[in-house]
Amino acid sequence: MIPYQNRITLLRLSIPFITDLFPLPYGNMVRLQTLILQNIESNRLTNILGELSPLPCLYSLVIIPMDSVSNSNSLYERIFRLPVLKYCNVTLIEGGRSEPLPFAMNTKASSIETCLINHPCCVDQLNALLSYLPQIRRLSCHISSRRNDHQIRIQLIELKYLTHLSLTMADLSFDRIELLIRNLFSRLQVFKIVTSDSLSYSDTNQWERLISFYLANLRVFQVKLLSNQPRYLLWFNRQWRCEALESCSPTFLSIQSLR
Repeated sequence: MIPYQNRITLLRLSIPFITDLFPLPYGNMVRLQTLILQNIESNRLTNILGELSPLPCLYSLVIIPMDSVSNSNSLYERIFRLPVLKYCNVTLIEGGRSEPLPFAMNTKASSIETCLINHPCCVDQLNALLSYLPQIRRLSCHISSRRNDHQIRIQLIELKYLTHLSLTMADLSFDRIELLIRNLFSRLQVFKIVTSDSLSYSDTNQWERLISFYLANLRVFQVKLLSNQPRYLLWFNRQWRCEALESCSPTFLSIQSLR
Protein backbone atom coordinates (compact mmCIF):
# COMPACT_ATOMS: atom_id res chain seq x y z
CA MET A 1 0.00 0.00 0.00
CA ILE A 2 2.80 2.43 0.84
CA PRO A 3 3.95 3.07 -2.78
CA TYR A 4 0.33 3.81 -3.79
CA GLN A 5 -0.80 5.73 -0.72
CA ASN A 6 -1.43 8.93 -2.69
CA ARG A 7 -3.80 7.07 -5.08
CA ILE A 8 -6.09 5.39 -2.52
CA THR A 9 -9.67 6.72 -2.54
CA LEU A 10 -11.38 4.12 -0.33
CA LEU A 11 -9.88 2.29 2.64
CA ARG A 12 -11.65 -0.28 4.83
CA LEU A 13 -9.87 -1.68 7.87
CA SER A 14 -11.72 -4.58 9.51
CA ILE A 15 -9.02 -6.75 11.08
CA PRO A 16 -8.44 -6.39 14.84
CA PHE A 17 -4.98 -5.11 15.81
CA ILE A 18 -4.13 -4.23 12.19
CA THR A 19 -2.92 -0.83 13.36
CA ASP A 20 -0.25 -2.63 15.40
CA LEU A 21 0.80 -4.83 12.50
CA PHE A 22 0.77 -2.18 9.78
CA PRO A 23 0.99 1.45 10.92
CA LEU A 24 -0.54 3.43 8.07
CA PRO A 25 0.43 6.97 6.99
CA TYR A 26 -3.13 8.36 6.86
CA GLY A 27 -1.89 11.90 6.45
CA ASN A 28 -0.30 11.00 3.09
CA MET A 29 -3.48 9.58 1.55
CA VAL A 30 -4.38 12.87 -0.06
CA ARG A 31 -7.05 11.34 -2.35
CA LEU A 32 -8.80 9.31 0.34
CA GLN A 33 -12.56 9.93 0.14
CA THR A 34 -14.05 7.09 2.20
CA LEU A 35 -12.64 5.52 5.36
CA ILE A 36 -14.30 2.58 7.15
CA LEU A 37 -12.84 1.63 10.55
CA GLN A 38 -14.42 -1.62 11.69
CA ASN A 39 -13.23 -3.93 14.50
CA ILE A 40 -10.53 -1.43 15.47
CA GLU A 41 -9.70 -1.00 19.16
CA SER A 42 -11.47 2.08 20.49
CA ASN A 43 -8.33 3.44 22.18
CA ARG A 44 -6.71 3.70 18.72
CA LEU A 45 -9.48 5.81 17.22
CA THR A 46 -8.48 9.13 18.79
CA ASN A 47 -4.99 8.99 17.28
CA ILE A 48 -6.30 7.86 13.88
CA LEU A 49 -8.86 10.67 13.75
CA GLY A 50 -6.14 13.16 14.63
CA GLU A 51 -4.14 12.06 11.59
CA LEU A 52 -7.11 12.57 9.26
CA SER A 53 -7.56 16.31 9.77
CA PRO A 54 -5.19 17.39 6.92
CA LEU A 55 -6.94 15.23 4.31
CA PRO A 56 -8.60 17.43 1.65
CA CYS A 57 -10.99 14.84 0.15
CA LEU A 58 -12.27 12.74 3.08
CA TYR A 59 -16.02 13.00 2.58
CA SER A 60 -17.26 9.76 4.21
CA LEU A 61 -16.39 8.15 7.56
CA VAL A 62 -17.76 4.96 9.16
CA ILE A 63 -16.65 3.92 12.66
CA ILE A 64 -17.55 0.56 14.26
CA PRO A 65 -15.01 -0.26 17.01
CA MET A 66 -14.54 -3.78 18.36
CA ASP A 67 -14.95 -2.83 22.03
CA SER A 68 -16.75 -0.31 24.20
CA VAL A 69 -15.82 3.38 24.13
CA SER A 70 -15.12 5.14 27.41
CA ASN A 71 -15.84 8.67 26.14
CA SER A 72 -17.81 9.01 22.91
CA ASN A 73 -17.87 12.81 23.04
CA SER A 74 -14.09 13.03 22.65
CA LEU A 75 -14.43 11.04 19.42
CA TYR A 76 -17.14 13.35 18.13
CA GLU A 77 -14.99 16.40 18.85
CA ARG A 78 -12.27 14.90 16.62
CA ILE A 79 -14.77 13.98 13.93
CA PHE A 80 -16.19 17.51 13.84
CA ARG A 81 -12.70 18.86 13.08
CA LEU A 82 -12.46 16.98 9.77
CA PRO A 83 -12.64 19.81 7.25
CA VAL A 84 -14.71 18.41 4.34
CA LEU A 85 -16.59 15.47 5.90
CA LYS A 86 -20.14 15.08 4.52
CA TYR A 87 -21.22 11.61 5.73
CA CYS A 88 -20.64 10.21 9.23
CA ASN A 89 -21.85 6.83 10.52
CA VAL A 90 -20.88 5.96 14.11
CA THR A 91 -21.83 2.70 15.85
CA LEU A 92 -20.63 2.55 19.45
CA ILE A 93 -21.04 0.67 22.71
CA GLU A 94 -20.39 3.13 25.50
CA GLY A 95 -18.49 1.65 28.42
CA GLY A 96 -18.73 4.54 30.84
CA ARG A 97 -20.17 7.97 31.43
CA SER A 98 -18.82 10.40 28.84
CA GLU A 99 -17.64 13.86 29.73
CA PRO A 100 -20.33 16.39 28.78
CA LEU A 101 -19.86 17.80 25.30
CA PRO A 102 -19.82 21.61 25.40
CA PHE A 103 -22.04 23.52 23.03
CA ALA A 104 -20.31 24.83 19.94
CA MET A 105 -19.53 28.49 20.43
CA ASN A 106 -16.62 29.96 18.50
CA THR A 107 -15.42 26.63 17.13
CA LYS A 108 -15.50 26.02 13.40
CA ALA A 109 -18.73 24.35 12.35
CA SER A 110 -18.65 20.85 10.90
CA SER A 111 -19.47 20.29 7.21
CA ILE A 112 -21.37 17.02 7.92
CA GLU A 113 -24.66 16.76 6.01
CA THR A 114 -25.68 13.16 6.85
CA CYS A 115 -25.12 11.75 10.33
CA LEU A 116 -26.08 8.31 11.69
CA ILE A 117 -25.67 7.96 15.46
CA ASN A 118 -26.08 4.26 16.16
CA HIS A 119 -25.87 4.24 19.94
CA PRO A 120 -28.09 5.46 22.80
CA CYS A 121 -27.95 9.23 23.08
CA CYS A 122 -29.57 11.31 25.82
CA VAL A 123 -31.53 14.44 24.99
CA ASP A 124 -28.89 16.87 26.28
CA GLN A 125 -26.10 14.97 24.48
CA LEU A 126 -27.99 15.12 21.19
CA ASN A 127 -28.71 18.81 21.72
CA ALA A 128 -24.98 19.52 22.14
CA LEU A 129 -23.96 17.35 19.17
CA LEU A 130 -26.32 19.18 16.85
CA SER A 131 -24.83 22.54 17.81
CA TYR A 132 -21.76 21.50 15.76
CA LEU A 133 -23.81 20.50 12.70
CA PRO A 134 -25.45 23.56 11.10
CA GLN A 135 -25.24 21.93 7.64
CA ILE A 136 -26.99 18.70 8.67
CA ARG A 137 -29.65 17.52 6.20
CA ARG A 138 -30.31 13.92 7.23
CA LEU A 139 -30.10 12.60 10.78
CA SER A 140 -30.67 9.16 12.30
CA CYS A 141 -30.20 8.59 16.02
CA HIS A 142 -31.20 6.51 19.04
CA ILE A 143 -32.62 8.62 21.88
CA SER A 144 -32.73 7.18 25.36
CA SER A 145 -34.26 8.74 28.44
CA ARG A 146 -32.88 9.14 31.93
CA ARG A 147 -34.40 10.19 35.23
CA ASN A 148 -33.70 13.91 35.08
CA ASP A 149 -34.55 14.41 31.39
CA HIS A 150 -37.67 16.37 32.28
CA GLN A 151 -35.45 18.95 34.04
CA ILE A 152 -33.15 19.48 31.06
CA ARG A 153 -33.73 22.59 28.99
CA ILE A 154 -33.40 21.99 25.25
CA GLN A 155 -31.54 24.88 23.66
CA LEU A 156 -32.86 26.31 20.41
CA ILE A 157 -30.63 25.56 17.40
CA GLU A 158 -31.37 26.71 13.86
CA LEU A 159 -31.05 23.62 11.67
CA LYS A 160 -32.43 25.16 8.51
CA TYR A 161 -31.28 22.33 6.22
CA LEU A 162 -32.46 19.34 8.29
CA THR A 163 -35.34 17.77 6.35
CA HIS A 164 -35.01 14.02 7.07
CA LEU A 165 -35.09 12.60 10.60
CA SER A 166 -35.23 9.02 11.86
CA LEU A 167 -35.56 8.48 15.63
CA THR A 168 -35.35 5.23 17.54
CA MET A 169 -36.78 6.01 20.96
CA ALA A 170 -36.93 4.30 24.34
CA ASP A 171 -38.95 5.64 27.30
CA LEU A 172 -39.06 9.17 25.92
CA SER A 173 -42.14 11.14 26.92
CA PHE A 174 -44.25 12.88 24.32
CA ASP A 175 -43.47 16.22 25.99
CA ARG A 176 -39.77 15.67 25.27
CA ILE A 177 -40.54 14.83 21.64
CA GLU A 178 -42.56 18.02 21.31
CA LEU A 179 -39.73 20.12 22.73
CA LEU A 180 -37.20 18.50 20.40
CA ILE A 181 -39.37 19.17 17.36
CA ARG A 182 -40.18 22.73 18.41
CA ASN A 183 -36.56 23.71 19.17
CA LEU A 184 -34.59 21.57 16.70
CA PHE A 185 -36.65 19.84 14.03
CA SER A 186 -39.32 22.27 12.82
CA ARG A 187 -38.26 22.11 9.15
CA LEU A 188 -38.72 18.36 8.69
CA GLN A 189 -40.15 16.94 5.50
CA VAL A 190 -39.65 13.25 6.35
CA PHE A 191 -40.07 12.05 9.95
CA LYS A 192 -39.67 8.38 10.92
CA ILE A 193 -40.05 6.86 14.37
CA VAL A 194 -39.13 3.40 15.65
CA THR A 195 -40.34 2.52 19.14
CA SER A 196 -41.52 -0.39 21.26
CA ASP A 197 -43.56 1.85 23.57
CA SER A 198 -46.88 1.97 21.72
CA LEU A 199 -48.97 3.37 24.59
CA SER A 200 -46.91 6.55 24.95
CA TYR A 201 -47.50 7.60 21.34
CA SER A 202 -51.01 6.34 20.66
CA ASP A 203 -52.94 9.60 21.09
CA THR A 204 -53.69 10.68 17.53
CA ASN A 205 -54.96 14.08 18.67
CA GLN A 206 -51.59 15.05 20.14
CA TRP A 207 -49.82 13.99 16.95
CA GLU A 208 -52.27 15.99 14.84
CA ARG A 209 -51.71 19.06 17.01
CA LEU A 210 -47.93 18.64 16.91
CA ILE A 211 -47.80 18.26 13.13
CA SER A 212 -50.22 21.13 12.52
CA PHE A 213 -48.38 23.57 14.80
CA TYR A 214 -44.72 22.75 14.25
CA LEU A 215 -44.25 20.63 11.11
CA ALA A 216 -45.71 22.68 8.32
CA ASN A 217 -43.39 21.14 5.69
CA LEU A 218 -43.94 17.50 6.64
CA ARG A 219 -44.60 15.15 3.69
CA VAL A 220 -43.89 11.70 5.12
CA PHE A 221 -44.64 10.55 8.68
CA GLN A 222 -43.82 6.91 9.43
CA VAL A 223 -44.19 5.03 12.69
CA LYS A 224 -42.68 1.58 13.19
CA LEU A 225 -43.91 -0.24 16.28
CA LEU A 226 -41.87 -3.07 17.71
CA SER A 227 -44.77 -4.25 19.80
CA ASN A 228 -47.21 -7.16 19.93
CA GLN A 229 -50.03 -4.89 21.10
CA PRO A 230 -50.22 -1.91 18.74
CA ARG A 231 -52.43 0.99 19.77
CA TYR A 232 -52.65 2.79 16.46
CA LEU A 233 -55.98 1.54 15.13
CA LEU A 234 -57.42 5.06 15.20
CA TRP A 235 -55.16 5.94 12.30
CA PHE A 236 -57.51 3.94 10.07
CA ASN A 237 -60.11 6.67 10.56
CA ARG A 238 -57.68 9.12 8.96
CA GLN A 239 -57.10 6.98 5.88
CA TRP A 240 -53.67 5.77 6.87
CA ARG A 241 -52.40 2.34 5.96
CA CYS A 242 -51.05 -0.15 8.49
CA GLU A 243 -48.73 -2.91 7.29
CA ALA A 244 -47.97 -5.80 9.64
CA LEU A 245 -45.14 -8.20 8.97
CA GLU A 246 -46.18 -11.23 10.99
CA SER A 247 -42.94 -13.09 10.27
CA CYS A 248 -41.06 -10.74 12.58
CA SER A 249 -40.87 -11.29 16.29
CA PRO A 250 -42.12 -9.14 17.84
CA THR A 251 -44.66 -7.97 15.27
CA PHE A 252 -43.40 -5.15 13.06
CA LEU A 253 -45.89 -2.54 11.86
CA SER A 254 -45.42 0.34 9.48
CA ILE A 255 -48.02 3.11 9.15
CA GLN A 256 -47.94 5.33 6.06
CA SER A 257 -50.25 7.84 4.50
CA LEU A 258 -52.31 6.58 1.57
CA ARG A 259 -51.19 9.65 -0.35
